[in-house]
Amino acid sequence: MPPLDTVQQALSRVLSGPTLDEALLQRFFSERYIQVVNGEPLDYSGFVAHIKLLKEVTQRLELTLLSIAASGADVHTHHTVRAIKNDGAESEFEVFAHFEVEEGKIVSCRELTRQIAGAAHDEDLGSRQ
Repeated sequence: MPPLDTVQQALSRVLSGPTLDEALLQRFFSERYIQVVNGEPLDYSGFVAHIKLLKEVTQRLELTLLSIAASGADVHTHHTVRAIKNDGAESEFEVFAHFEVEEGKIVSCRELTRQIAGAAHDEDLGSRQ
């Protein structure tokens, strides 16, 4: 699968499911995966903990892909994520991300994420573990 498709499917499938699907994470993300969100690093296990927490505190996550571009193994996205929390409260985030794909799996993501709507205490939802 081309890197652009890998990233697009990973974003869509990982965020859209109601629970943490570790097999799905392993399908799209390398165990060497490193994510840096607003300067805060997460390794693969930290990323798994982050996704698990998101699934526990939200009813659903809605991703809107605004743009995506690829050059070789590098994929850049501009997207928004709307989080509908278990208590019905909503927060929305704008994300600019640079993904690197090797051998069909995402090995890194460097992103700038900013909250554009919602409660101030959710500001770190893009990297909270």
